[in-house]
Amino acid sequence: MEMNQRAKEYQAAEKEWLKLIEAVKGIEEGDLKAVEETIYQGIFQIGRKLMEERLNTGKKSGASSS
Repeated sequence: MEMNQRAKEYQAAEKEWLKLIEAVKGIEEGDLKAVEETIYQGIFQIGRKLMEERLNTGKKSGASSS
């Protein structure tokens, strides 16, 4: 069960990475400010996804152990 949940977390993060890569590819060459802002936003989104998955896992396991 643990491994399956971990795989879901990684898949969610991977989807966000792919979105970030596509967003950076679409930025005009030389627009460093846009690259920086896009990367920051993308990294924070990846962190949010991982945290959401971890919190949801904790809620599920906490509810079942009570």
